[in-house]
Amino acid sequence: MVAEAGRVLRPGGVFLTTVGNDAAHDVGSDIDEVFAPHLADGPPDAAARVTAHAAAAGLRPYGDALFAGPGQGRAPRRAARPPTCRPGATPPG
Repeated sequence: MVAEAGRVLRPGGVFLTTVGNDAAHDVGSDIDEVFAPHLADGPPDAAARVTAHAAAAGLRPYGDALFAGPGQGRAPRRAARPPTCRPGATPPG
């Protein structure tokens, strides 16, 4: 997808994406234990990996930002309750 964005963007175009979504769930609390089985090994959206693909497509980083996404502060019991927690998916807020 990153390579395709690099191919079709005109000069001055902008490609915006999020990275490191699995890393956002490694927060050093009891919720980590609940999410651990659902996180990917070597996530495909790791910042370094996405940046390398972008560079190969002729794109360069412009900026970065942080945000607190929906569902922050859930208790482990609530986060683990089906159907919100399924393999390979981040439970919704």
